[in-house]
Amino acid sequence: MPADHFVVAIQTHDQVGNRAKGERLSVLVSFEALKLGAALLLFSPYVPLLFMGEEFGARTPFQFFCDFGPELAAAVTRGRRGEFERFASFAREIPDPNDPATFLASKLKWLERNPRRIALVRELLSARRRHLIPRLAGARSGTFSIREGTLNVAWPLADGARWHMSYRPGGGAAMPAGEAVYRSAALAVALEAA
Repeated sequence: MPADHFVVAIQTHDQVGNRAKGERLSVLVSFEALKLGAALLLFSPYVPLLFMGEEFGARTPFQFFCDFGPELAAAVTRGRRGEFERFASFAREIPDPNDPATFLASKLKWLERNPRRIALVRELLSARRRHLIPRLAGARSGTFSIREGTLNVAWPLADGARWHMSYRPGGGAAMPAGEAVYRSAALAVALEAA
């Protein structure tokens, strides 16, 4: 299947909403980890899905919420609390999915937009648009290898070029062959012309 037939994400409503308190990655990991995740997501040749607010570093939770009739609502609340009852550290803190306050707590707060995160996503999308999108139609599945602690991935693009990503946890990723597109301590991306 062509690469552009697949949707990929770092976080989704299921992953975030099914956490006990609905914490997003932006409150769980460092900015550097978020930066790396965004680059890996936006520089893959797949269709990237940014979860609501991910583009600006939203920190509001996205809690499990619903709006059911009384009988089903009570069962969902019991079931949700039952999922986490063996975790004493937060079993009593599970928000009631049917309480309107749970929904309201999950609404994005536009004032918490992180300018660094917005600038990063714009930079990555710009590089994607400039270097990858024109060659994306017909891109095929990539090949990968792990050598000396570095993950190397290469995707053949429609015009015969190759899109390379090199990721080394902790830093020291070497720039792959071709024109450098992006560089951070742990990730290097290059476009090798046909």
